[in-house]
Amino acid sequence: MLKKRYVHVAKMKNITFVLVSFFAFFLQVPENIQSTHFNKKALSFSKQAYAQEKQDVPILTKEEKRKNATDERGSFNQSAICLLPADIPEQVTIQDFSSFNEWLAFFKKEATRKGISRNAVQAAFENVQLVDKVVQFDRKQKEYSLSFTNYMNNSISLSRIKRGEREMKENAKILQRIQSKYGVPPEILVALWGLESDFGGFTGNFSTVNTLATLAYEGRRRDFFTNELFCALAMLDSGNITVQEMTGSWAGAMGQPQFMPSTFYHYAVDGNGDGKKDLWKNTNDVLSSAAHYLVSAEFLSC
Repeated sequence: MLKKRYVHVAKMKNITFVLVSFFAFFLQVPENIQSTHFNKKALSFSKQAYAQEKQDVPILTKEEKRKNATDERGSFNQSAICLLPADIPEQVTIQDFSSFNEWLAFFKKEATRKGISRNAVQAAFENVQLVDKVVQFDRKQKEYSLSFTNYMNNSISLSRIKRGEREMKENAKILQRIQSKYGVPPEILVALWGLESDFGGFTGNFSTVNTLATLAYEGRRRDFFTNELFCALAMLDSGNITVQEMTGSWAGAMGQPQFMPSTFYHYAVDGNGDGKKDLWKNTNDVLSSAAHYLVSAEFLSC
């Protein structure tokens, strides 16, 4: 069951990257030839730039990631508070809970056992509640009811392409610096940015803690969302963000690049050196984190 889920996730990643590649193509080629010419180079990363700077971006194996599992404060934790989805062990027996409150009491104990501070646990769940709307959305996801062609047409519009061109010009210095470090071309980053949150125009207004608690309790994908909730608590425990600031989509994706908490935990970076990883308001952090994720997750081979 779990293996099938990861195969499905891998397929969705490939589909997402195809969309990003199409969008990036339109951002890269001159406007007057966008509709009639196709440049295959627009669908691949700059491997030369990557080769020049790859020593700055270590690519870890799964075993190395497990060994390096840390909380945001930098201390080694044997229990691996926050795992990447592919590293979540399949649960042999799934415990049933008679109520949300019973599940919550169980989860709090597990969180503190793993090393999350009691203060972080208390702050996270002080006003937590089950969100019925999240369960409804989870069982009827719009993306799965559309054909790829319709989904692509809805995602890539002329106005979005024009906005992407403006964003590339306005953030040229940031994008050039990121390309020099990570080898990810500007058009790829801007395309991803535009598709995920309309360039930060809408990042979601659901409480991430409420969303993840609801989905972890509901049980359809309990292993996945339980881990994501642990990751969210690790973020809160670091002091990098507050419960009130941690908002996102109904499925728990956060900020302008729509990172899940596990993605944030392992791949988010401080792009401008201010000591924070702000994927909600800081364009430098947003684009740097997206580039670091693409390189670390080995999307360069796509």
